[in-house]
Amino acid sequence: MNLYCIGIDGGGSQTTGVIVTEQGDLLARHSGPATNFQLISLDFFEKAISKIVNSLLKATKVRIEQVAAIYLAIAGVGRKADRQKAQSILQKNFPGLKIVVENDATAALTGAFLNEPGVVLIAGTGSICYGRTPEGKIYRSGGWGYLLGDEGSGFYIAQKGLIQALHAIDGRGQTTLLVQLFKDHFKLNDLRDIVTVIYSRSSL
Repeated sequence: MNLYCIGIDGGGSQTTGVIVTEQGDLLARHSGPATNFQLISLDFFEKAISKIVNSLLKATKVRIEQVAAIYLAIAGVGRKADRQKAQSILQKNFPGLKIVVENDATAALTGAFLNEPGVVLIAGTGSICYGRTPEGKIYRSGGWGYLLGDEGSGFYIAQKGLIQALHAIDGRGQTTLLVQLFKDHFKLNDLRDIVTVIYSRSSL
């Protein structure tokens, strides 16, 4: 029987899953909503991941019994307890299937250097720096989420830019093209109306 593997990369903006053959040939790809483990409910996480898996199986006509393993690289599971919780949730939906859950930084480091020493810097919706020494020891910096850090991330840059634009219309900052750019992006006549837009959403 031919066997297949499913890999899923879940971040703060979207989640992408792929299914490959034992030889590594890509058969299908499917994307879904963000699955940062710290920013969504457990129910949402379970449904989002399960939908991606089932969509990949449907697209390739592969049976779940033919899947050797599902590997998930998920933002927000840097702590062992969170990884165990995520794995337990998915194991209920796919009993008997090997499921491995790691944080996205671990996957990026392994993908870039295999088990060799190296450093990766992730600057996406969030940010984190992750590295492995020649002795195999892992070090990390950042990855504290948008409320406590994430310097250099997409969220951080957008937030700082918006603050500068608001300071400009307050008269306590320099005139900046950002005012017009944010008005155009959010389709606003007056940037002061941004308050309603931002606080009625869960994120930028």
